[in-house]
Amino acid sequence: MQFLKNLIPVFLSLPLFSGCAIWPYNDKHVIAVRPGNGTNIVEKLVQSDTGWASWMLLQPCSCSPNLLKSPSKRSYYIQGKSGRRTKVESLTFLKKRERNGRSYQETLRLGYYDVRPVIDTDLWLALRQHAIYPRTLNDTNYTQHKTSVDLYVFNSKEIVRQRSWTAVPWRQSGTNVQLRIDPANHRITYLTTSGYETYDLLRDAVSPSHMPR
Repeated sequence: MQFLKNLIPVFLSLPLFSGCAIWPYNDKHVIAVRPGNGTNIVEKLVQSDTGWASWMLLQPCSCSPNLLKSPSKRSYYIQGKSGRRTKVESLTFLKKRERNGRSYQETLRLGYYDVRPVIDTDLWLALRQHAIYPRTLNDTNYTQHKTSVDLYVFNSKEIVRQRSWTAVPWRQSGTNVQLRIDPANHRITYLTTSGYETYDLLRDAVSPSHMPR
């Protein structure tokens, strides 16, 4: 029986009539790390993709190999210094969405979310920003967008904070700034039509603020 199991990858990787080799794959991607003292890493937040990879064999010699991967299962876990893994079961905010007639599943990779550790806690911060519409300013040569921001703070078991707001980018040091986050990832400062605000995610409180430096 073990001999037959060992043959399965061989059969899967044989060229098919379509000129394609197929084999199972499992890719692991580090999404974010939680630092300890100095350069030590205490924890890693990891995305695991499992599915089928294919390689088109029948193509002109001048073409580079065309490797395609189709994930059928995606999971997340937190890996500690000892190597112990804890499954993350709280990512219910990763939605299936539609764009241009095609559906896609959000992930913590590929730029959907900005993911960071919340320092001195067991929490992780995920931010999603989406431009709502362009607005051309009369006195400058750039276009300013209002930005929809979705915030989620989670641990391995649950979402502990969830908040959405609309921000207005501001001009600072020659660039457009969407928001500022303090080094510990505890406080987020942004601009609204009513002025600057700072959200403290540990206290779950919003307070008036000023332009951060």
